[in-house]
Amino acid sequence: MPVQRLNSGTNSAVSDVAVERGAEDFHTAQDVVDADSGLTPITRAPIEEEVDPRAKVDETLESLEASAAKVDALVQSVEQRQSQIEEAHQKAEAMLAEVNRIAEAMTFSDSLRERINATVARTRRLRGENGK
Repeated sequence: MPVQRLNSGTNSAVSDVAVERGAEDFHTAQDVVDADSGLTPITRAPIEEEVDPRAKVDETLESLEASAAKVDALVQSVEQRQSQIEEAHQKAEAMLAEVNRIAEAMTFSDSLRERINATVARTRRLRGENGK
């Protein structure tokens, strides 16, 4: 692989296109001073207009009252949601008690099962004797 060398008259090592070199624009000290005169220093704070301290207090009071109203609305919303949750919890407990009662009523005890089996066996025996 041949080694590529930079030529001062080209853009890069891989380009054969000549670079146009124009006369560079040099700045004088006066140009710099003229350019800086229109700028404001960064450290300089903007001048604020005099504001009546009472107006600031009134604005602060109004913003505090608005914030208090928002907080009151949020508290009412939370209290309402808590009451809804409590009501739903009470309904769920009542439903659970009803389910437990129904489950208990549907559960066969051993003695009841034995009575049912005895009745079925007696019925089959009686049908068997009558059917002969």
